[in-house]
Amino acid sequence: MIRLSLSLAGVAALLAFASSATPPTATGTSAPATSRPEPVVHHSCKPEAAIDVALTQNESSSGSRVDLDLSILPEREFLSIDWELVLPEDGVHMEGELNGEAGLARHARTERRVALSVPVDARHRRAELIVHGTFMGSDETGATFEEQVSVKRTLSWGELPAPAPEVVSRDHETGELTRFIALPTAHREGR
Repeated sequence: MIRLSLSLAGVAALLAFASSATPPTATGTSAPATSRPEPVVHHSCKPEAAIDVALTQNESSSGSRVDLDLSILPEREFLSIDWELVLPEDGVHMEGELNGEAGLARHARTERRVALSVPVDARHRRAELIVHGTFMGSDETGATFEEQVSVKRTLSWGELPAPAPEVVSRDHETGELTRFIALPTAHREGR
């Protein structure tokens, strides 16, 4: 059995020597480096988002009026970009466009403001901005093709509905009325 013992400094020196040495050629001698290695091109993933999409509630919203700001920013050249704003079921459209086309050039920001009216209560509501785009993609062989991308942003407000029926009951320790979620259960003998 051979026992090899290296200190941390010895390992670091060995790694530094191995990384600085030039690889041996077929004749066994070391050849000097004549050029940099080719860069690695990754075709299987997109390093940046194709479209930056934002949907926010504007500070000017008050009462039943809700002002929504939308922003669409392509991160590359596109062939087409279209968008649609889907309002809550009981939302009433007041001002602004609910659908349209966005700028196709890289970093050509498209911004819109849409006003709607919703009842003033704590009920959960949501608006969705759906953006579809088409751009020219390519694979590792250089072949080009149209590639589709879709982005959805959701803005919600109000209280989320309970995931199951709620029951109001008194807390046995404090005596206060408390909301509980009623979960159906099945009891079996012997389990």
